[in-house]
Amino acid sequence: MKFIHNTYKKMLDEDSLNIARDFLDTEKEFLSCKLNLFKHYKQAVVVGCGDYNYYELIKATNLSYLGIDPLATRGECPQLIKTTFEEYLTQRDGDENKIFIFWFNVISHLNMDLIEKSQGIRKGDLIINSTWRTKNTSRNLLEQYYSSILPHHQKNIFNADVILSRKRSIKGMLRSDSGFSTQTKNNNLFEVAII
Repeated sequence: MKFIHNTYKKMLDEDSLNIARDFLDTEKEFLSCKLNLFKHYKQAVVVGCGDYNYYELIKATNLSYLGIDPLATRGECPQLIKTTFEEYLTQRDGDENKIFIFWFNVISHLNMDLIEKSQGIRKGDLIINSTWRTKNTSRNLLEQYYSSILPHHQKNIFNADVILSRKRSIKGMLRSDSGFSTQTKNNNLFEVAII
């Protein structure tokens, strides 16, 4: 089910984000630690960035920032590309390796089959994926969050079970020689891979 623009805007509304504050605070702490370990990369790409999410955090680590989001409300600028991540990968040329950050369960809203087939994720790229755990407290928080953003007629068909059943792992992007680890904390499941 595709989100309409108004629903998408509600996803990044401060009231809705406050419901998921524990998830987001844990994510920010995790990203801060990980980005400091990988300073030899030059650029971090935030997928589904909204209006520059994690810009300050990334700039503080001396990485350049690139946000990708087809529905960002700010206009185009050198640090924001208003396109889908799937389209971005098809246009990616022979540039240097990047850190790709899939924040706040954005991965469940992407077409992972297209991403995996695109060959746009390259050997040497680093991927950090932040998604929901499947424990009851995570499910409850996820339900509260989506209830705050969805129109009433979608609340019964778009729930935690639907979100948690989607393909939301980066494992399909891995190569046989990729490094991969997972970590859980609070309501978050983190995956980190060096392709």
